[in-house]
Amino acid sequence: MIFTIVKCLHMKKQIIKSFAWDVLKLVIPAFVGFLLAYITFSKQFDANEKDRLNGDLNKLLDVNLQYPYVEDSSFIAWWGNHESSNSDSSLRYQAYCEYVFNFLQNVSEYFKYDKEKITGFVDMGDLVSQHRGWWNMPEQRNSESYPSRFRDFIEKDFK
Repeated sequence: MIFTIVKCLHMKKQIIKSFAWDVLKLVIPAFVGFLLAYITFSKQFDANEKDRLNGDLNKLLDVNLQYPYVEDSSFIAWWGNHESSNSDSSLRYQAYCEYVFNFLQNVSEYFKYDKEKITGFVDMGDLVSQHRGWWNMPEQRNSESYPSRFRDFIEKDFK
């Protein structure tokens, strides 16, 4: 009888080992597949995001070519004295500035606020200093549309 019990326990052990091995054979390939899919997706997402940023930068350049006054320091100085103007050029400049700072926010988030990487992609300091007047408007300074981390980044790193 003891022999039968020992034999039964041994068979249960074998069944448990066999079951564990079968589960392990399923889990390992599933994990490896998940890991490879995650890496592939991450790289593809990163490439897509960088392409989107390049597209946005090209849009900024297109606007500069179509409406050169949006980067003209004389016009910007005039605009600084006539912020409340509803002229076509003034409204276009304000929309352009909003696009510029939205773009800069996306770039900052993409590069995780690494100033060296950001300036390697776009001359952020030049854009910020050129359009600081718009950024310093009370409705921009009090706006919650930009995350505090981005606002602090602009204020601290691009004075």
